[in-house]
Amino acid sequence: MKRHVASLSCVASLSLLMAASSANALELTSETYFVASIGQAHIRETPMQVDNNNLFKHSVWNITNLQSAQSSSGGAYKLQLGYEFTPNLAIEGGYVDLGKTTYTSTYNSNFTFVLPLPFLVIGGESDPVRGTSTRISKISGWNVSGVGTYRLNDRFSAFAKLGVIHAEIRSQDGGNGFGYANNAADTRWRPTYGVGATYKYNKTFGVRAEFEKFDKLGDEQWTGSTDVNLMSVGVTAKF
Repeated sequence: MKRHVASLSCVASLSLLMAASSANALELTSETYFVASIGQAHIRETPMQVDNNNLFKHSVWNITNLQSAQSSSGGAYKLQLGYEFTPNLAIEGGYVDLGKTTYTSTYNSNFTFVLPLPFLVIGGESDPVRGTSTRISKISGWNVSGVGTYRLNDRFSAFAKLGVIHAEIRSQDGGNGFGYANNAADTRWRPTYGVGATYKYNKTFGVRAEFEKFDKLGDEQWTGSTDVNLMSVGVTAKF
């Protein structure tokens, strides 16, 4: 939570600094806008599954017959606050929820035992123990982007954006499969970019559709790493 507050404060401070440099501060309210969007996140499952398999193999003793799967719940949403410096240039930022992905596995594990007796040492290997494990990873973050807009006419416009996201992957693990990495979390700045289009109903309200890409979120040796693509639609409001 403290990371979220600190990141939001950074975005807010940057927006206020830009606003203060405007020649006419009274125009701020007419150029500030809000975006609320929902969409579908496509989480690349295979790279994260491979990372989780490797983490698993380093955590479980004498693992054999490992079988795993990775599936995603891609429901996503975001809330953004922006400011237009000109009709063609803006900055915006806010919170993005990119859904969650679930890793499940089954495996056999053997362990060796040694029983010391007077003048004799007896040892052997146990029968295989069948185990299961799960890891649910939630992906979210605070972002800030520069936005360049091309006006097609009074109502339609296209835009491209480039920025960064302070992305967090936080896992909730079930079973004993992840050892030292159990319930892992990773937060770091990563690049993000996208394109989209806006239709204005009037001077205040509009709708927006966009595609965004978030690269290499998470850590390969801790939470698993993945790329996320986000398709979203939302409403915009100037105030």
